[in-house]
Amino acid sequence: MGILIVPDWLPTLLGSIAIAMGSGLVLWVWSLWRDHNALKLKVAEEYPKHAALTDIKQEIRDLRDVVYRIAQKLEVPVIRRD
Repeated sequence: MGILIVPDWLPTLLGSIAIAMGSGLVLWVWSLWRDHNALKLKVAEEYPKHAALTDIKQEIRDLRDVVYRIAQKLEVPVIRRD
C-alpha cells in the first residue's frame, strides 16, 4: 500500500471551505425565510383587497341582473351576456 502524504495546509483549506459552505447555507436559508415572510405580509395585505373586489364584482352582477329584468318587463330588447 502507498503512503498518503498530506500537505500541512490541506486540513486548513478544507476547514475553510467547509466553514464557507456552512455559512453560505445559513445565509441561503435566512434569505429564503426572509422572502417567505415578505410574501406572507404581501398576501395578508392583498387578501382584503381581493375579497372586496370579489364582493364588488358580485354586486355588479346582481345589478346587471336587476337591469336585465327591468328591461324585460319594459319589453326593451336586450341581450344577456354572462
